[in-house]
Amino acid sequence: MKKAMFFAAAMLMFCMAAGRASAQVANAATVVTVATDASPLMVGEVVPDAPLVGVDGRATTLYSLVGERPTIVVFYRGEWCGNCTNHFKETFVPHLAEIESMGYNLVAVSPDAPAGLMATSAASGLDGKYLFGDGPGVLSKGMGLAWAQQERLHERLTASSGGLNTEFIVPVTALYVVEPLEKKVAFAHITPLGIATAGRIQWPLLGSILRGLKS
Repeated sequence: MKKAMFFAAAMLMFCMAAGRASAQVANAATVVTVATDASPLMVGEVVPDAPLVGVDGRATTLYSLVGERPTIVVFYRGEWCGNCTNHFKETFVPHLAEIESMGYNLVAVSPDAPAGLMATSAASGLDGKYLFGDGPGVLSKGMGLAWAQQERLHERLTASSGGLNTEFIVPVTALYVVEPLEKKVAFAHITPLGIATAGRIQWPLLGSILRGLKS
């Protein structure tokens, strides 16, 4: 009963009412801070496997990173996003030991190439082992989070991805918890308007959610 109530509250408060749209790319809105057409995966849906690259340049996949533990997957825009860096610094870095003691993996995904991942690690204090690149946007598109950017960002996105981000997309700000057995979404927090650090999920709420999922 407790868990059912928890999930109902989570769905009501934090999940966007949109169906699955695999490989969809949302258009950049007139106001560049709004991703109007994103259709993110919802609680209960299976996340796609996708190729990723680590700070050391080694290829891996999302499913390999999830392994046998529930996994927090955070989508962020890139090393050039100060709000992303601040969110890691405030919400994750001080609580990494607690996250791991609860039995969770942490995976943070952006379109960045390894050099950008290392820059994010240095700026935020988040160990590079948690950071992974999705340069072509395969995972972002499969999750329904891909958001096409206006021309003024094309050069930056090309450089930060090492030329792999040919569709000039970034993921909508989002955090998922993926359960390991069937790779289904156990929790989703998507904030298309939440580019500012204060608009993203904060630790008091996230910590209670993670503990609730474990109860």
